[in-house]
Amino acid sequence: MFGSNYRRIKSLSQIPTRFRSNNHFFKGKNKVYNTELALRHFDSFYSKIYGNQWQSIRLGLLSPKKYAAIVNNFVDFESIEIELRQLGAYNLRYIYDKNLRKIVKQLKQDEFIKSRNVMAVNNSNHNESIVMPSELEYTESETENIEAFFTDVQESELEHNQASMHLDLSEFVPVTELKYREEVIDDHEYFQFYDMNHELHIDRVQQNELEMPVLLNLYVFRRNDFTQFPAARLCESNLFNYYLIDGSSALPVLIMDIKQGDFVADFCAAPGGKSLLMYLQLKNCRLFLNEMSESRFDRLKNVFRSFIPKDKIKDSIIFSHSDANHLRQYDRFDKILVDVPCTNDRHAIYVNENNIFSTRRMNERILIPNKQLDILCEALKSVKIGGTVVYSTCSLSPIQNDGVVHMALKRLQQQQPMLEFSIVDLKESLRPFRTMFQFDFQFKYGTQVLPNICTNFGPMYFCKIVRKA
Repeated sequence: MFGSNYRRIKSLSQIPTRFRSNNHFFKGKNKVYNTELALRHFDSFYSKIYGNQWQSIRLGLLSPKKYAAIVNNFVDFESIEIELRQLGAYNLRYIYDKNLRKIVKQLKQDEFIKSRNVMAVNNSNHNESIVMPSELEYTESETENIEAFFTDVQESELEHNQASMHLDLSEFVPVTELKYREEVIDDHEYFQFYDMNHELHIDRVQQNELEMPVLLNLYVFRRNDFTQFPAARLCESNLFNYYLIDGSSALPVLIMDIKQGDFVADFCAAPGGKSLLMYLQLKNCRLFLNEMSESRFDRLKNVFRSFIPKDKIKDSIIFSHSDANHLRQYDRFDKILVDVPCTNDRHAIYVNENNIFSTRRMNERILIPNKQLDILCEALKSVKIGGTVVYSTCSLSPIQNDGVVHMALKRLQQQQPMLEFSIVDLKESLRPFRTMFQFDFQFKYGTQVLPNICTNFGPMYFCKIVRKA
């Protein structure tokens, strides 16, 4: 009996199998998933951009990301805040204000030391002794993380990154040879998008501080705290208590500096987290929320129905279901967020379904920077003089980030020279956040939040542009 069963099992094991053709992977035993294609592309491309930092970034991308909770002001938000604080979460506004006070105090002390020492040197009688920094008393809490405020996190990589940003990207094009149905696909065109040989004359202004919205309550867990937020729940008002987003997604909205009564647009608004952040600042603003995708547009409206009372939505929000390239809303808005479609790097290495790195979507991926360029140009023409456009992506690619900003400014300088813009340097204004986010400030126009296992937000790139004329 044992022998007959053995022969049966052996015969079953020899039944020939046929691998199904599937867009997610190659045919046969050597199948390669779209997520693996994405990671191979990143290893080839980003390792040359970010150098020694890439392995740390890669680990962050492959690890669970951190979230932030946007507390809903239209429910019993005080009790919700108490619950979040009991979990160990902190209000991001509190973190920013506390760290800003430390920085200001340190700068004043440094200035005092400098002035006293100058006086001592100039005093012919040398009655004034030189003050050394060690003579000033600091408590442990005052000096906590002070080096993070005054030193770039990536200082050791400074020379490498500065060199990387001035390289011709075509020098290290990772030609993606994806052998699928005997085709070889070359994404060389993608890397030729960024014309870095054209020098732009753009004014730069420095912003030293962010004005944190007083009524916006955004909670996060601190560095090295891997606690997860509980799932959002419905309150008695049939509205949810909070909305979870990647913490770095709040930064493009915070740097917009929305004022009372502004007319604010979000050109690519779905799924709705950033738009909700705009509204919950409660600054009596009108919102213009646009989304072209029908399914994502429905999701956007559902988010607002789940968090905002119906009468409030009707009075202050305009929903638009249009192509952001052709909105034709020129000189209309005070502030515009352009959170464009991108390769969505973290998502690309997790989800096979409809992955932008699938071979059937190769042409679409190659043309992403062109689509981003068109949307950004439309936004720059739609903002009022003195208004602000914030461009953002969740990609690490300098082509989709600084490259698109560069090419948009170049196009408008050539086609509509009467339009003038300036780039806002955010390095100092973001300094109080350096204990929470891993920033890379080495890019020409914008700022990059890098994934990091200790504070795993991002990736998120953002650039603040102000229209001058």
